[in-house]
Amino acid sequence: MTTHRDAEHEPWEELAAGYALHALEPDEEMTFSAHLETCARCREVLDEHALVAAQLGALAQDSDAHAPSWRSIRSGIVAPDAEGPAVSPPAIASLEEQRAVRRRQPRLLAAAAGVALLTGAALAVWQFSGSSPQSGAAAAIASCHDTPACHVIGLDGKAVVLADGDQARVISRGLPARSTGHVYALWQMPTHGRPVLLTVLDSLSEAEASPPAGLVLPYRDTSAFALSVEPAGARPSQPTQVVAVGNATA
Repeated sequence: MTTHRDAEHEPWEELAAGYALHALEPDEEMTFSAHLETCARCREVLDEHALVAAQLGALAQDSDAHAPSWRSIRSGIVAPDAEGPAVSPPAIASLEEQRAVRRRQPRLLAAAAGVALLTGAALAVWQFSGSSPQSGAAAAIASCHDTPACHVIGLDGKAVVLADGDQARVISRGLPARSTGHVYALWQMPTHGRPVLLTVLDSLSEAEASPPAGLVLPYRDTSAFALSVEPAGARPSQPTQVVAVGNATA
């Protein structure tokens, strides 16, 4: 139910909409500016109107469009019998100075609105596709961090091994380019004994984790993992050109 106090304040809230759009007549703008200094409710309403105006501005393509005067659009928004506030404007700061300050605010709000719109669009695409916003390598690493039995092992900042249960996968993080006729080899380094070859890979990607390779030894018996570059066509018995090593995590 609208109270008598709410009804008395409605004309000010109507002026707030025009003020946010820089569409008030000069006398109305001065009157509302004076009222705004002492009315927290109007400042809150003005912030809401300004955000909406900024969102619309972020979408607009025509930078030469001018807002219509408040007087020309007021009849379509305010009931004909609505009365404006009968307040005599006191002496206030320069109207041009106030306008200059307020013109800077929508630019910041427009930028924030643009970020919100882009975020909303990305979320909508994610919800429509039914998949997580994270994908590929980032999703695999995040999932491993959240899984108690999974371990993320960094290899000298050049690659990451995801050891999950009895399997391991590799993600490149800036590995040096392989020369023609060579492949990557992933090695499991036991606590005691010689390195054990887990898999040979033609390529490694920074976007996706490699196919899983089975661990030869239990993870608890592993001291490290290593990547080497080996000649293609033969299954190496030991690493020759090691390019990255990382200690197994607890």
